[in-house]
Amino acid sequence: MAEQPNLWRRLLRPRWPADRAIVYSYLCAILALLLAGDLFWVLRNEVLIGRDAGAHLHRTLAVAEIISSGAPDRLFQAFTFHSYRPPGLYLAAQPFYALLGPSMDHAQLVNITLAGVVLVLVFRYGLRMGGPRLALAAALMTGLWPLLTAMSRLFYLELFVTALTLLGLLALLNSDGFANRRWSLFWGVAIGVGLLVKWTMPLYLAAPLFYVLWRQPWRREAWAAARSHRVDWRRAVFALSAGVLLAALWYLPARAHARHLLLGDWLLVGWALLWGAFLYVARLPATPVANLAGGLLAALSVASLWYLPRLDFITELLYVGFGAYGSHEPFDPLRLSNYTRYFRYLIRFDLGLLAALLILPLGLWPWLKRLRAWRQAAPDTALLWWSLAGAWAVLSLLTQDNERNLVPLIPVIALLLLRGLHVYPPRLAGSLAGLWLLTLALHWGILTFDAFTPLHQATRPLWGISGFLQRPASGPTAPDYWIAPDVLATVNPPPGGETILGMLINTPEIHRGPFRYLIDLDDLSIDLLALTEVDSPGWPGVIESSWLLFKDGENDIEPPGLAVLERIHAGDPMFDALYAEARRYPLPDGDTAYLYRRNGPGEPRKLPGGLERTAPLAAQVEQWMSRHATLLFGHVDLAVWLGIHDPPIERMALIDELDDVALDALEAATGTLLAVLSYNTPALQHWLDDYAYRALEIGDDLAALAVYGRPTAPLVALPVEDEWDDLRFVRLAGRTAVEPGEVIPLEADVAGQVDGSRKMSLRLLGVEGEPAAQTDLDLWPHLRTGLFVSPATPPGRYRLVAIVYDRVTLEPIPGPMNEPYFSVTSVVVQRNEEPSHE
Repeated sequence: MAEQPNLWRRLLRPRWPADRAIVYSYLCAILALLLAGDLFWVLRNEVLIGRDAGAHLHRTLAVAEIISSGAPDRLFQAFTFHSYRPPGLYLAAQPFYALLGPSMDHAQLVNITLAGVVLVLVFRYGLRMGGPRLALAAALMTGLWPLLTAMSRLFYLELFVTALTLLGLLALLNSDGFANRRWSLFWGVAIGVGLLVKWTMPLYLAAPLFYVLWRQPWRREAWAAARSHRVDWRRAVFALSAGVLLAALWYLPARAHARHLLLGDWLLVGWALLWGAFLYVARLPATPVANLAGGLLAALSVASLWYLPRLDFITELLYVGFGAYGSHEPFDPLRLSNYTRYFRYLIRFDLGLLAALLILPLGLWPWLKRLRAWRQAAPDTALLWWSLAGAWAVLSLLTQDNERNLVPLIPVIALLLLRGLHVYPPRLAGSLAGLWLLTLALHWGILTFDAFTPLHQATRPLWGISGFLQRPASGPTAPDYWIAPDVLATVNPPPGGETILGMLINTPEIHRGPFRYLIDLDDLSIDLLALTEVDSPGWPGVIESSWLLFKDGENDIEPPGLAVLERIHAGDPMFDALYAEARRYPLPDGDTAYLYRRNGPGEPRKLPGGLERTAPLAAQVEQWMSRHATLLFGHVDLAVWLGIHDPPIERMALIDELDDVALDALEAATGTLLAVLSYNTPALQHWLDDYAYRALEIGDDLAALAVYGRPTAPLVALPVEDEWDDLRFVRLAGRTAVEPGEVIPLEADVAGQVDGSRKMSLRLLGVEGEPAAQTDLDLWPHLRTGLFVSPATPPGRYRLVAIVYDRVTLEPIPGPMNEPYFSVTSVVVQRNEEPSHE
């Protein structure tokens, strides 16, 4: 019985290293609890949170596709396939794909594993910093921290950067001022791998490096020794030869691909020199200067696998880091909000009001109280402060800002906050640590279990508001938002076919990331056309799409897409004629998503000669469209070919077949009819010839634009002014007045030589003889035609004249007084508020 109190004391206050087994048992329990919560969340969740996460997941499949063949150059291509994103996270997902198969959940196991690595590294650092209780509390506090919890469940880069930042700090601490070669190389490798994950990685380790170098007594001696160093040429030749060999093994199998990169064959030279330099320095005697140089060269050697071939990424990096892109403001060091935004992110977006008030004042007060003693802080503590201050300062200046940039600093903050508790009385310090952990644990539970939804809603102002802090299957992650599989199953064409899905939805719950991932995962023949971006094709992209997905309510899309949505919701005649609703998805927030399908049997045929062939027709539609005009399409292909050019359309109808619906639409179409026809639309053309007055036609057999007039009132008799000896109008009927944009319908009975050997050109001439309209037709006893008065025709009185000419020689046949034409009648062109139906 005497041993019992001692056992309890050891369980409650374990010592290191005597109670190593107890301490590691606690650590395993922490890991099991937190990682089980992450795994539970991932398995229960369906809705992918975050647009960048979707893009990262899509790239994992691209890398998997690249390396699947096993060709010698594939690994090189996998490292360099993206021009801006380093490949670290995408390569890390490949073992999980190989073992379990590709899926979004399996890819997320990368970050769940990295979450465990982060907790172990925090524990190791805390053990060095303050003993087992600090180490365990820091690991638990880090694992419960809201934003780090979110990153362990989402496919982002920051958790990978966090693990490598901690490894770099631990290696820098253990290097003892670069006296230890092994830890110096670990430090360099951590930076190099971190750079292969994200370019911001060095920001978290630059200031600690400066601190270590600043406090070393050997700085001057090391500089002098470096200047007086004598090259060991034998060792240098060996190292350079090894560097050339390694560079050749890496570069030559992929030369055909690498030669198209910025440096081309110079990549071989660059890698040979860099890797040769590392091998040379790594074999020098282990001095602090040699170890520092070895660590830096190790970092550069590893990072160069991507950065050297993708050296042109610097242009985009400068734009993202200091330019104005998206909703970010350009670099401005005088903008004071720069220096407070990350405090706002930490308090409002991450911790929330409750945790921030309970943790930050009491945790920071000991450090603020002892500002003057910071210079005498232990190296383990100083490294953390330098990392926090240095990264915070640089991040405050960058254009690229996001609460995710705080994630690599969360373990640093947790360690410093807990370390500051040692100035309080032990019982108070323990109580405060317990209160902090309980508060974070409550928030962790809210983020992990949907059963806490009522509590979260009732206390929402107390918690962080970041969009990444979500429960697995409620609110923005409710399963009804997961429409991507059903949409793709509906859209997917039969074997051998292809289709285009235009996407006009961009919300945190529904965006193109999951769609692109599932399309590639299942190898679907679907081309996803993003219509939400600033450089999207806009309306032509809509017409090009066989399917269109959009929603009402809030939608984070750029102006081209907003303009398209406004047209659709207002009722666009082209869209209404071409598309029909296929599926409707009621969303949990009350909005509705719609999937529309373009009418027709399948994808439109490819237009020989390209869409430039219909550009002149679209230009004419734009000139001829008026309030009198209705645009008719004889086939859905014709509507697509012309609609992509987006001419202005007030009314239109799609006449694929002359069924009852089409006949009703044609009966309702009056005034000026602009008919888009082709060789395979004879039924529509015959109907128009029978029931309307053909004025003119441009184009060819594949795509032609014909203008018809279809008045609503009967024609009236028109007086005939002149006659020829062998040709006279027995009857002439039409309209005495029209508006610009209308067709003058004409019917005539003609006597004389009307056997078809001649042609007649009817022309509408102005006062000065300028032509306003013209139509040519074979001369038969009965004529039925029209003259199109374009919308640009000025009002006034016009003469209708006729010119007769030989249909073979095209020679005009003069009248009795050798006039080139004879005057038939007069017509008034007038502008009215309402169309004239005379």
